[in-house]
Amino acid sequence: YTHLLGMPGKNGPRGTNLIQTYFRQELPQRSPIPRWKYYANALKYEGNPVLPSVKIPPSATEWAESYRGSTVLSPFTTHGTRNWLLPNWLALEAELIKAGHKVLIIDHDRDKHRCNPFKSKKVLQQPPHHIASIVQDANCLVSADSGMAHLGGILGVKTVVLCGFTVGDKIFAAYPSVNSLQGILPCSGCYGQNPYQGICNQVCASLQTITVERVMQAIGSPIITVEKPAVKP
Repeated sequence: YTHLLGMPGKNGPRGTNLIQTYFRQELPQRSPIPRWKYYANALKYEGNPVLPSVKIPPSATEWAESYRGSTVLSPFTTHGTRNWLLPNWLALEAELIKAGHKVLIIDHDRDKHRCNPFKSKKVLQQPPHHIASIVQDANCLVSADSGMAHLGGILGVKTVVLCGFTVGDKIFAAYPSVNSLQGILPCSGCYGQNPYQGICNQVCASLQTITVERVMQAIGSPIITVEKPAVKP
């Protein structure tokens, strides 16, 4: 994608035009081919996807040491259609804690205090290299359909992404470490096409059919368990 963005064109970077063209095709056609394949075809590249290498500063790795092995939840996006409702995330957090996971919530917290309902430790408003360091050493990243899921895939970290509006298997196909869970309604992956309605701008009905049980199964066991306090007799 970075290479595409820098390609020269008559009206600015050719890559920007190609990306816009793809979005215009992706929406009405509902992502007929994996997204990476579209860009590869545009570049006449016939190989497999190659993930970029990411260099995280040692200082960031040291900063994130206490979060190593966490099961990281990234619950929010800027698109209402891609948000798994908060009660689902809270139920997932409760099940993870019960199973002995070391849970961590990450967010930019632009909407002020929206992470307050979570009981687990929170990392908010941190720079990208700190977030990347946390994700790099995570047990698992669970993310809404957002850039965080792409980051998990680029870093090769076990990632579970929750999809309803888009077709996750097509969007995240370039990342072997990403497991896309798809809503089960017939309208899943509608990309804003029929039967998309105004209410869908606020909540995707298909996305909400993903159960906590499905997500727990995809996450698996923790690599670092949290000791539960002893019960006094």
